[in-house]
Amino acid sequence: MRVYKMYNEQLKKIFIDIFGLDTDINQENININAINEWDSLNHLNLIISIESEFDINIPPEDIPHLYSDFNMIVKYLINKIS
Repeated sequence: MRVYKMYNEQLKKIFIDIFGLDTDINQENININAINEWDSLNHLNLIISIESEFDINIPPEDIPHLYSDFNMIVKYLINKIS
């Protein structure tokens, strides 16, 4: 659970920076349908920032699967890094 919280906090900071979200946003409200700025270009910026922050490489075939919501990306990170 500690790892989930750590990834959650780091990822939330990335979303706040890229999409200009309020710092008190609930992670349940971080999804492609709720964020107008979440377009293909910002999605690539998001992927690049995640790779940099977590020191991982996200294969191109995984990128489309990370195009939905915050919690899906946290789960991906936990599986990828653990």
